[in-house]
Amino acid sequence: MEFDRFPIFELTDKIYRQLVTIDDHISKLSSEKGKQVRAILKKTSYARSINSSLAIEGNEMPLSKTIDMMDGKTVQGPFDEIVETKNAIEAYSKIGTFDVLSVMDFVDMHDMMTFGLIEKPGFRDEEVGVYEGNRLIYKAPGHEQVPELVERLFNWYSSSNSPMVVKSAVVHFYIEAIHPFIDGNGRMGRLWQNAILREYDPTFMMVSIEYSIRDRQEEYYRVIEECQKASDCTGFIEFSNDSIISSLESLLKLEDKKISALMSAMGSDSMSSSEIMDAMGISNKSYFLKNYIRPAIECGLIVMNDPEHPRSSSQKYRKTIV
Repeated sequence: MEFDRFPIFELTDKIYRQLVTIDDHISKLSSEKGKQVRAILKKTSYARSINSSLAIEGNEMPLSKTIDMMDGKTVQGPFDEIVETKNAIEAYSKIGTFDVLSVMDFVDMHDMMTFGLIEKPGFRDEEVGVYEGNRLIYKAPGHEQVPELVERLFNWYSSSNSPMVVKSAVVHFYIEAIHPFIDGNGRMGRLWQNAILREYDPTFMMVSIEYSIRDRQEEYYRVIEECQKASDCTGFIEFSNDSIISSLESLLKLEDKKISALMSAMGSDSMSSSEIMDAMGISNKSYFLKNYIRPAIECGLIVMNDPEHPRSSSQKYRKTIV
């Protein structure tokens, strides 16, 4: 990949159409969502962002345990996964307090994200590549170039007149491409995009782009590889915009009164659909699943006890946040 001049991308017709859709969805969500639902979605979004970003890297910590750790509870699990999750919770809690334009803050947040997991903090001092088995997929720029390239990326972000949603994707992509650290580059790219979007519009506090990326993980890696080969991140911007639209559309399916009623009817224990319907006075199961359960699952407000068998007759549901 070439770094003589960057970032390189084109604002295609598709990207402009995506931006119009994103702005339209944000406008609707800003006027529709009440304070109570916003508060629930904000905490759920943080939890899903942390859990999904780590899951992309192979961490198998369940969302419920991530939420327990956010609440200060002790959980059992593999040591590295617990440390990774604890670090990510601390890093994501700092969104809004660190400066997305500061190289020093960038390095500090990486140190926080990888504390206890890598030997050498700070920018890498060796050459690295991304491999698939024995096949070299991507060779990162030389380690001596890293400080300058990160500085140039942040200077571009500060001075560019490109739409903020586009800039968030460009920064994410080039953090991955520059590969400034020995480990944790994907986590940092997703964290920085999340921080930029939340700074741009508070609606993104209800959105987990990391969850949408995890849902399309194979495509995520494929698009990154293709854009690195082409030295052009247009495709990644389009992928990122699609992920954002998907997240926003899930939120639009939530109706405040219905979700508030569902959350109120569900206690702290798992409940079957019949038990929840009885508590809410609803008799039509198809209507209930379509208008209450499915939208709540899509936004991470509730989870199935047996997600591998969603149609199981013994299926039960529980709130992610009690």
